[in-house]
Amino acid sequence: MSVQPVPYADQFERLKPALPGPAGLRERAFERYAAHGFPGLKREAWRYTKLTPIAGAGFEPAGESELTPADVAAHVTSDALTLVFVNGRLDAALSNVEQAPRGVTIESLGTALARGDDLSDWLDQAATDSPDDALVALNTALMNDGAVIRIDDGVRVEAPIHLLFFAKRGGMAQVRNVVVAGKGARATIFEGYFGGAESYWTNAVNQFFLAPGARIEHARQQGEGPSAYHIAASRVRLGEGARFDSVAAMLGGAMARNETHVTMDGTGAHCRLAGVSLGRGRQLHDNLTVVDHAVPGCVSDQVFKAVLDDQAHAVFQGKVIVRQDAQHTDARQANHNILLARTAEASSKPELEIFADDVKCAHGATVGELDEDMMFYLRSRGLDERTARALLVEGFVVEVLDRVASPSSRDLLATGVGGWLHGRHGR
Repeated sequence: MSVQPVPYADQFERLKPALPGPAGLRERAFERYAAHGFPGLKREAWRYTKLTPIAGAGFEPAGESELTPADVAAHVTSDALTLVFVNGRLDAALSNVEQAPRGVTIESLGTALARGDDLSDWLDQAATDSPDDALVALNTALMNDGAVIRIDDGVRVEAPIHLLFFAKRGGMAQVRNVVVAGKGARATIFEGYFGGAESYWTNAVNQFFLAPGARIEHARQQGEGPSAYHIAASRVRLGEGARFDSVAAMLGGAMARNETHVTMDGTGAHCRLAGVSLGRGRQLHDNLTVVDHAVPGCVSDQVFKAVLDDQAHAVFQGKVIVRQDAQHTDARQANHNILLARTAEASSKPELEIFADDVKCAHGATVGELDEDMMFYLRSRGLDERTARALLVEGFVVEVLDRVASPSSRDLLATGVGGWLHGRHGR
């Protein structure tokens, strides 16, 4: 029986001599990936996301493209420290991090690795040996750029940090972002992905390491092109009393997945995860979360919502694990979906795995349509149907957007959501 070739093995062999950083780290990661290959539908965590289009396409690294300030103006705010990446590579001319305060380093991963920084202890933690982590391991093997943010103990970064990724042609980008926040450090990070009409693949991995008392507010906008494939995985570790708040908006892509794993390593850690998925056509948006309460006295709260039209499909798989010694855990998760067409689909699978007895845990899920009484009320006040539906959808998702404390991050997400509503109702 013939042995099937491992997808992207040829690319790795050709590219690895030019990739910066420790070769051993990349070799180990590729071996880990090759042992499993792309996850299939038989894997519970991947049962809704068919990866055949990516595995079979054999994407090559996207070629270089140039952007002008006008091309990125709609996504840039004047008060932010900004790194701009084009086709997975830093564009220094469009970036602006010179005003970063003392005690804060914001630079590209490629620059740090080429300089000889040994980031292996951080980078090697992203993927486990599980088949579910195979694409994270592939990212470790092929990552070519991304952001490295290091914040010293006690430093508060007043300006928001924006990481903007633009895809201007077909191909793949293997992006790795690493955020290390020292004791009591605070920062706001916005992460945005945008692209054109060509088919391409973004495989992005984020790592957040929060020391005791650190606090990170994170917002994420996935606004990829209509033929794009977007796979994202975030790995978060929280020390004692640390807090991580994250809000994600999934708007674009033919197929997109956002996966977040949070491990509570210190007593009193606090995590809030929220997301909104807006889909139309045949889009697939897959949200997966795992929150691991490994120690006592931690709090987690999750709210994910989806609005779906046409034949779009949204998935929420949320798991909360409460370890045996994690007494006094407080964990909540909720998933709510609105279908604007009977052909749209929402799949919801909230889970609790509880091995402790002194806990407060709850989960719930709903799928429904827009409230007919509210539609009638708005129509009776003179609004046309399109405007009335848009207002009800905005009211449904505003709970998620209101969780973003940073005005600039909230405005960027609201603009993306407004663009989706305008696109739908303007057809």
